[in-house]
Amino acid sequence: YEIRVTLLQLACGFSLLACDGSLVQPRLYCNQVIQQKKIYSTETINAMREIINLTHPGNTAQNGRIEGYNVMGKTGTAYLITHGNYDKNRSIYTFVGLIEKGDYKRIICTFIREPKKKNNRPLYAATIAVPLFKHVAHVMISHDTMI
Repeated sequence: YEIRVTLLQLACGFSLLACDGSLVQPRLYCNQVIQQKKIYSTETINAMREIINLTHPGNTAQNGRIEGYNVMGKTGTAYLITHGNYDKNRSIYTFVGLIEKGDYKRIICTFIREPKKKNNRPLYAATIAVPLFKHVAHVMISHDTMI
């Protein structure tokens, strides 16, 4: 709650995992990764990749798996601020994910702000933002394989 980042900053952080710890120049869409200097060790990156892999037993976003692809990601749920205080009735749900297969790597950030509740059931990023990520990933994969 005390750290704020933009979706672009979140995607840049995830690109470190896709590029073995090397910082990359962000682009909205890029067929070629332009690597810059390496800022994290391979051991650190591999440890993070293992933790956020959707096959990891503790990962709450397992419903974001895509057959034939390695998928990693992290959910986030946060209360929004109203009049300087966290408002438990207003939330934002995020998921940043990395899909890869061989040299194919894509990072997708999704967020949903203040979704409507159904049946007064509690909402979580794993049930709100992850399905959106999966849908976008399927569309992106379909588009990329047609090119």
